[in-house]
Amino acid sequence: MRSFIYTLIAVTALSSGLYAQRLLSAESATEPTAGALTESFPDLEGKPHRLDEWRGKTLVVNFWATWCTPCLEEMPAFSALQNELGGRGLQIVGLAIDDPVSVKRFLAKHPTAYPLLIAESGEGLAANLGNKLGVLPFTAIFDATGKLVEVKTGPYKGDELRKAVEPLLAKAGK
Repeated sequence: MRSFIYTLIAVTALSSGLYAQRLLSAESATEPTAGALTESFPDLEGKPHRLDEWRGKTLVVNFWATWCTPCLEEMPAFSALQNELGGRGLQIVGLAIDDPVSVKRFLAKHPTAYPLLIAESGEGLAANLGNKLGVLPFTAIFDATGKLVEVKTGPYKGDELRKAVEPLLAKAGK
């Protein structure tokens, strides 16, 4: 009887995961909800920044949190890519779905090469961009004109982010 219950739980979990994945993959990276880039979020000093201040660059907006292990695992690669491709027009911005104190503590131990903004209520923007389930990390990539070109639920692995942004940098340079 116990093995039957474990099997039932496993099948239910697998079915739920497959359903969630189907929902996420059915969402397309098209135009964001009007005004997505005009949203404003404070930096760690409280100064507001609108996402469209980076218009003209390939913009990677990464929703993350200090308690999200996959988020933290991808951040060093994001910093390295920002250092490498920032001069070619890449701008990564981290939107922390977290409180400022936790983010400051994290940043003191793990500096980033890109700005981190506080988006304690940023789930609405993430949902408008395609993250209907509120999963972290969640990343949205905009071209230099501000058009949403890709969204990804879950962490970027290896060279995935590089492969996504380099063609956009090449187009912007022409």
